[in-house]
Amino acid sequence: MSDLVYLRITGEKQGDISSGCGSYASIGNRWQIGHEDEILAFSLLNTLASTGNTVNLQRLKFCKLIDKSSPLLCNAINQNERLYIEIDFYRINRTGRWERYFYIRLRNASLTNIHTTVANNNFHTECITVAYEYILCKHLIANTEFSYLAFPADDNGMFISHKVIPAQKSEPDVKPVTSQPPSPPRITPVYAKSCLKEKGCTDAGTTEESAENFGQIAIFAQPLVDDCCGYRHHHADKNIAHATEAAAPLALSGTLATQVYGEWSLSGVLGAARGVPYIGALASALYIPLAGEGSARVPGRDEFWYEEVLRQKALTGSTATTRVRFFWRDDIHGRPQVYGVHTGEGTPYENVRVANMLWNDHAQRYEFTPAHGGDGPLITWTPEKPEDGNAPGHTGNDRPPLDQPTILVTPIPDGTNTYTTPPFPVPDPEDFNDYILVFPADSGIKPIYVYLKDDPRKQPGVVTGKGAELSPGTRWLDMSVTNQGDGAPIPAHIADKLRGREFKIFDDFREALWLEVSKDPVLMEQFIKSNLDALRRGRSPFTSAEGYYYGPNEIINKYQIHHLVAIEHGGGVYDIDNLRIVTPLLHDDIHYRR
Repeated sequence: MSDLVYLRITGEKQGDISSGCGSYASIGNRWQIGHEDEILAFSLLNTLASTGNTVNLQRLKFCKLIDKSSPLLCNAINQNERLYIEIDFYRINRTGRWERYFYIRLRNASLTNIHTTVANNNFHTECITVAYEYILCKHLIANTEFSYLAFPADDNGMFISHKVIPAQKSEPDVKPVTSQPPSPPRITPVYAKSCLKEKGCTDAGTTEESAENFGQIAIFAQPLVDDCCGYRHHHADKNIAHATEAAAPLALSGTLATQVYGEWSLSGVLGAARGVPYIGALASALYIPLAGEGSARVPGRDEFWYEEVLRQKALTGSTATTRVRFFWRDDIHGRPQVYGVHTGEGTPYENVRVANMLWNDHAQRYEFTPAHGGDGPLITWTPEKPEDGNAPGHTGNDRPPLDQPTILVTPIPDGTNTYTTPPFPVPDPEDFNDYILVFPADSGIKPIYVYLKDDPRKQPGVVTGKGAELSPGTRWLDMSVTNQGDGAPIPAHIADKLRGREFKIFDDFREALWLEVSKDPVLMEQFIKSNLDALRRGRSPFTSAEGYYYGPNEIINKYQIHHLVAIEHGGGVYDIDNLRIVTPLLHDDIHYRR
């Protein structure tokens, strides 16, 4: 028989999550006598990786049966509940009995993933992934142990289960009552809070207030770059690609064309992937102190995240709490607007991803590095005085200034008798595209909160437009249409199939368009055999050789979708009447040669 692992999980809000999990009612005939209030795990994986100086906590994963705790664990991940987890390991001893020989304790743990599996001829199981800030491992028989606290400055804020000790039957000794000073209330550290809150209070606001109450706020626009409707041809005649990014200055000196809102005192150049049209930035108004000797006596020091703690959080792919976040939405006229929200404790809105900005000596700038190789945008910061002594060049900008007189921070409406004028767009947690950027200790740059406006093609939209009627016998994608003029319009009967449908990103619409074409037998007869399979998979068909685009580093040979009115000039992303099918050669000519 294999060894056994049992878990006990206590939540800061829900209490004893594992109570009754090992009972017959919870797991049927697999229940265990003496372990009725524990969770049976049949596999466990925990990884510690070396950073060269210390260890990097890379989450713990355990698999268990679906049981009484399953809904409670869903509550915990939904509420970002802090957990205290006890894990006991059992083995058979030399007398043939079970003995508890090893244990693991996790503090300030939180669930990051729940994966449920139901398959034929298999147990109904779920695998739980846990992030944590403190771990203790101990071998009870050999008397060896290991412990590690990721964020020492946050030790006093650790959540730990408090066991109820049964009352003794004997009469207690009578001792004189002495008054003890009350323990100070636990303060949740945050990146930013309103200046209207007193010292020692990091609660979220409950009324509408100005964004300036949280710190310096500014918005920067990236230069308009013609990216050929997202296809990004590498053009031989013009330097239009700008590698993978374009910079937006963050400075008060020099050209201010890229700053379109607010004031900013930091000097340098903030950049992002060129598909990001706007970058919002907030520098917390309140200083984040460093941990050091006697720092416990610094008033209000526990209100804000230490920079070193933020660096550790970025390394582990963790998040940090804040009391304000911002997101982008377009108004009814298609103009970008910024909305700020108070982020209350325990809500799914209070946690922001943390990113370490690492120095790239070749590029002479700091760059965002996603944790554990995960996906993330390109974000860069070029200092005003980089190591080679040269100041970064500021790029001009032809984007319009932000048409918004003030940016307000508003409580998130709860849906009960809450009305705003104009209506406030209630955000989903997925609507936020923001990071806290943390720089090396020797850089002298304080952490910055940034929020990015997504590329319009990566935003959801509903298809509109009627398309064009095709005359009988018309060859839709004939080279006489797709390789000159403005290209071929979308057929009306294909538009009818797509109109009113919502897509998360434009790539999904592109795939759906070609799939609808593949379902039309008349149109399919117009394509050569080698294109039929591509269309059935939602892929763009190949053009004939005369429509190829021969770039300096590539040959592009598939039909492309062109926006007649560029998106940055107000053209509808999902408006079928604004779309044309063109060859790569014509597409390049429209954008770069006319």
